[in-house]
Amino acid sequence: MPLHLTIILLWSSLPLTLLVVRDLWPWRGSASVRLLCALAVGTTGWCIAYSFEILAHTESVKVLWAMAQYPFIAILPVAWVGLAITLWRHGRPPAPGLLAALAVVPVLTQPLVWTNELHHLVWRGHSLQPLGSLSLLRVEHGPAFWVFDIYCLVVIGVGLLLLGVLAFTNRSMGLSQRVALLLAAALPAIGNLLYTARVGPLSGLDLTPLAFSLSAVAAAHATRGTGFLDIVLMARDMVLEQLPEAVFVLDRGTTVVDANGRAREIASANGGFRAGLSLPELWPELPPDWDERLRRDGGFRVESGQPEATRHLNLRAIALGRGDGTEAGTVLIVTDITAEERARRELEDARAAAEAGSRAKSRFLATMSHEIRTPMNGILGMAQLIAADASDDVTRSHVTAIIESGENLLAVLSDVIDVAQAESGTLLLKSAPFDIRGLVAGLQSRYAAAAAAKGLLLECHVDGLVPREFPGDARRIEQILVNLVGNAIKFTASGRVSLQLQWERGSAPALICTVADTGVGISAAALERIFTVFQQVDGSHARHAGGSGLGLAIVRQLCGLMGGNVSVQSTPGIGSVFTVRLPLPVPLPVP
Repeated sequence: MPLHLTIILLWSSLPLTLLVVRDLWPWRGSASVRLLCALAVGTTGWCIAYSFEILAHTESVKVLWAMAQYPFIAILPVAWVGLAITLWRHGRPPAPGLLAALAVVPVLTQPLVWTNELHHLVWRGHSLQPLGSLSLLRVEHGPAFWVFDIYCLVVIGVGLLLLGVLAFTNRSMGLSQRVALLLAAALPAIGNLLYTARVGPLSGLDLTPLAFSLSAVAAAHATRGTGFLDIVLMARDMVLEQLPEAVFVLDRGTTVVDANGRAREIASANGGFRAGLSLPELWPELPPDWDERLRRDGGFRVESGQPEATRHLNLRAIALGRGDGTEAGTVLIVTDITAEERARRELEDARAAAEAGSRAKSRFLATMSHEIRTPMNGILGMAQLIAADASDDVTRSHVTAIIESGENLLAVLSDVIDVAQAESGTLLLKSAPFDIRGLVAGLQSRYAAAAAAKGLLLECHVDGLVPREFPGDARRIEQILVNLVGNAIKFTASGRVSLQLQWERGSAPALICTVADTGVGISAAALERIFTVFQQVDGSHARHAGGSGLGLAIVRQLCGLMGGNVSVQSTPGIGSVFTVRLPLPVPLPVP
């Protein structure tokens, strides 16, 4: 390749650079454009300085032009790898600290170049290589040059890798863009390797600046064609304008420097948006301490608008920081939560109405149960008098049936009253010392006949660690055990029913009551509803065994009032185990 043609090509980098800058100028706010322009300036300066080195006639002048190339060369590694990282990250530039670190070796190389005659670390020596009417400067490279050259090769290699992967993985690129990006990645590496190995059309001719120049043009074509340079700015603008939230951008004070469409709507009620006004001027309804509350709490809620059309707004602040850690400004995001606030209040009103209805229902049930129980007690009293005076077995049998039915009805009424009082919050617990073992013994005697009639083994056991006396509500604890043991006997056709009491020691002592049976068992689906009022396991079993579906609901409510809980494990056809945990007070000392 003739040297004159080489000089023409080197000078062609100037118009190419101007074309690239002109083409990319509309997107000069993009990090990719800024880095591409820096790359173009560096390559153009290098090409022009290198052409003057070739044209110089004396060795000393050639050396000066060779040294003049290094400030432009120093730009290239930083701009090159910065561009590759930015494209790889789809428009997000690397941190300023990384770019500063990349500039360390090029910057430190500059004083070594200009003081080379003192130490010869960059060039050990140099001479002229005549080529026709011109000549090339041949140099013997020193250690500093090799450090800088290896550094450049590593940086170029990183950029080559990133851009190469990007060319094969980015789906938005056409074939020409992929080829251009691969050329942009490969040309600098090829040029540097040819010069270092002294391989090329003319030995000693450095084609690296020309390769970098062509690389910048190829990168500009590839990125411009795919929208890499402007897509981030376009996306940000589009997202910002499409947001349902109002967004104000503030400087380090209270001055608004930008706002999206929703924010301009807020400002339109007060004369319209104009950059440079303070936020309170654009939005007078803000509370006086709005900036202090934002700094302290990060956000708050305000009410805006007329009383008949009040809007509920949520304000949230996001600090904008520079790379050096200093504050740049604040993004204020305003979300209209009127619909959510209205729904929340409607839900609260509906919940309050439902709770009021539930309390009214509970009071009605309790009142009606009392009203029914009073005449029922009179009926039972009269039936008992008739039974006492009955002279024949038939009359006595009929009256006994009336008494048993009445007592069953009274039991149901008592359950209804308990459920109503528990739901309305009027069920009160009493606390008095009671003998837990005596309570269990009475329970066993009460159900012994019913268990024997069905051929069941009824076992009741109180662990030796269970203290004798507790301060608690003996009637309600007995009611819990009666419901569980009664249900176990009712739904067990054969086998056994057992009641065991154990004492859980520790910082929170508790009485553990376990009722196990070998009855019909409960399905997994039914386990979820058996503690609900008026719910039973199976209609056929309920018709056979009787019951109102209130017993287990009362058990759970009483356990909850005592601070305890009830759980169940069951297998259909094998049986069930109910476990009650009651955190009772510390037992009384036995005298």
